[in-house]
Amino acid sequence: MPKPVVLITGASQGIGEAMAKTFAKELKGVRLALVARNASNLQQVERACVKLGATFVCDESDSEAVAEMAGR
Repeated sequence: MPKPVVLITGASQGIGEAMAKTFAKELKGVRLALVARNASNLQQVERACVKLGATFVCDESDSEAVAEMAGR
């Protein structure tokens, strides 16, 4: 059975960032799909979360990236 996916939009800052880090730390056995437009901030959050769990980063303004994320 595949691991559940938690999709967090606005994950590059504020509440979205806090949620991403909390889910990565507290929910073992899930994959995080982190979505935001600010790529550099999102990469920082991703690095913090990768140490804690699996992530997939997506810029929702990029239709190809959204399609790839949906496929995963």
